[in-house]
Amino acid sequence: MIARLLVFGAAAALADPMAIYDQALDARKEGDALRLLHLTGQLLEYAPASPPLHFLHAEAFALSGRAG
Repeated sequence: MIARLLVFGAAAALADPMAIYDQALDARKEGDALRLLHLTGQLLEYAPASPPLHFLHAEAFALSGRAG
């Protein structure tokens, strides 16, 4: 029973960043720079050493017109 709860908890923890990533890609397609900036900032909290996420976050800054 406890192992089952741990597995479901781990799956939920991994699903959250994936859902945020999907939302970020949708925001990018829609041209919603501020939403993209917010979502990529959240993703960098999960994976601060990810070069693709840093690139996506930099793209969000460029689209928003803000310096970063």
